[in-house]
Amino acid sequence: MYSATIYDDLVAACSDFTQCYKDLVKQDQQNISPITMSSMSSLGQTLLVILHRISLETVLSSSLNYELACDGAHAFIKNLLKLPPPPPSFDDSERTTRPGDHSFTYLYVEDIYDDIQQYCSAIASTCHSQSITFPSPRAPLPTTTLLSRQPKPFPVPIDGISHTFLISQIHARQSSQEDVGFVMWPAALLLSLYVAANVPLFAHNTVLELGAGCGLTGLVCGKVGATSVTTTDYNEAVLANLKSNVKINELEAVVGVQKVDFYESTGEAGASRRDQQSEASSAAEKEDWCKWAPRSGFGKANCIECGRR
Repeated sequence: MYSATIYDDLVAACSDFTQCYKDLVKQDQQNISPITMSSMSSLGQTLLVILHRISLETVLSSSLNYELACDGAHAFIKNLLKLPPPPPSFDDSERTTRPGDHSFTYLYVEDIYDDIQQYCSAIASTCHSQSITFPSPRAPLPTTTLLSRQPKPFPVPIDGISHTFLISQIHARQSSQEDVGFVMWPAALLLSLYVAANVPLFAHNTVLELGAGCGLTGLVCGKVGATSVTTTDYNEAVLANLKSNVKINELEAVVGVQKVDFYESTGEAGASRRDQQSEASSAAEKEDWCKWAPRSGFGKANCIECGRR
């Protein structure tokens, strides 16, 4: 699983760095060997790369963030936040009189410590913004659940070569018409196959996709060589998932994401649409009145306003 891979990398890097760091801060600065400092810097850099990756990808995917929390990653991040700062380093005058010391490298360790604290704080902040408890207790998800949450591969043949697109879908329950972009629909795959079979129509052209949903069609347009692709939708959750799919497939340079609300259209078309909405609303209110009109005469429902039965 993707989250399990990141978790394993975090555990290994965090354990190695923490042990080396604790050993370092206990030593007298004058007795720190170059080997210890080199090891400290290397382990710190490895850990920073992993924390940087987590801080970026969890912002894009609350699903990944939740899975890491369930795996137990928060315990290690919390321990990093609790690490004491390194002792004060030598000042410049002491450094110039002691050319053999390692105070410059020690300052570098202070930089690593500060960066680690910033990344861990950012991860905790992301959890709060996504309503994920930090720190969360370890509660691994079943394998079947993890598999269902992974991006699904959709192979699309382009010029005789199969290209696999990874598509994440939203696992929340659909409750309204606005939620139709939560999942992949067969029509999206069929339209994507049409794009792949008609590359000259899309290559070197600007493409606008209305109601992109999970974004497969727009991604295929970007892959076949469109100059620019703008994918659009309305629901905020759909837009966030769409942006994530563009990033997962590494097509950010070509494929963009924009919010488009048809109900906010202007001009004659917009006015006509608003008139239709107003009429529909009035009809619904009247229907509701008829439905709840007082009953009279042998159980027959008669509307006292319009006489409708």
